[in-house]
Amino acid sequence: MAEEDKDAGNVQVVVRVRPMVSIESGSEPCINVKPPLDEYGDEILGEEDTDVISNTLEIKGHDFIFDKILQQKTAQSTCYDMCAKPLVQSCLKGYNATVLAYGQTGSGKTHTILGEIGDEAGIIPRAVSDMFEQLNNMKRDNEQETFDYEVHVQFLEVYGEDLRDLLQDPKSLGKTEKPPKLLIRDGRGSKAEPQVIGALEQRIHSADEGMKLVYEGLKRRVTGATKMNAESSRSHAIFTLVVQQVSSSTVPIDEETPEKMNRARSRRRKAVTVEVKKSKFNFVDLAGAERAKRTQASGNRCVS
Repeated sequence: MAEEDKDAGNVQVVVRVRPMVSIESGSEPCINVKPPLDEYGDEILGEEDTDVISNTLEIKGHDFIFDKILQQKTAQSTCYDMCAKPLVQSCLKGYNATVLAYGQTGSGKTHTILGEIGDEAGIIPRAVSDMFEQLNNMKRDNEQETFDYEVHVQFLEVYGEDLRDLLQDPKSLGKTEKPPKLLIRDGRGSKAEPQVIGALEQRIHSADEGMKLVYEGLKRRVTGATKMNAESSRSHAIFTLVVQQVSSSTVPIDEETPEKMNRARSRRRKAVTVEVKKSKFNFVDLAGAERAKRTQASGNRCVS
């Protein structure tokens, strides 16, 4: 959570309303995004729907309040700036962050989290690009310190009760080899995080390298057609950026420090301070939540 959003809590829920698709043409909208109110109780209106950020949805006469609501015309760039960009800043400060996309099949989760090339790029490509841009700027601007960083990625899939590594290329295995079984284990130490034993963690040197791994991994993800989505994601996908930053600086020791052995030697003594930050940014694209009656999903398509 970004510093400016601490008062809002560690978890925020943002609703994105998508436009109607072709199979819904002719249907009446079932939700109404209410304009926010000013201090006098009057509606705040903008020239466009995206000019004003609301937090109230009306569904069948009932109001539901969320942290933010992104309306139908909200651009991908605005979605990223409001939902993920502050978390990139927090990640670079050493905090873990997660963006999780949840919704019905065909609601636009994968479009929001991944998007397409260009202006329609989603949260993941924008965040990876933003992360490298800021890290490279920090490396260039740190004149007084030695600064370096490493970025690794992990890409996992949860399908039923199975955990799969989407970075593992099946073609790299022999005919009789099977992919290593992944296990979740608690880390050692009171502050250690759970670990996925056996999962690949690959270093990347640019945003392009990271996105190449994303698209290669998506080809191995389980999908299936339903009545509501021709390529519905039938599994949960978790893409993780692991960022490690190391900065060191040399500081002369104060001559008045009582620990020095003598004045002449203290003039030559210097202290080296090293700071290491390691953080994770998780991007989660959940399988579609659905009613089997509406999607006409059956058999393995009901597994998620």
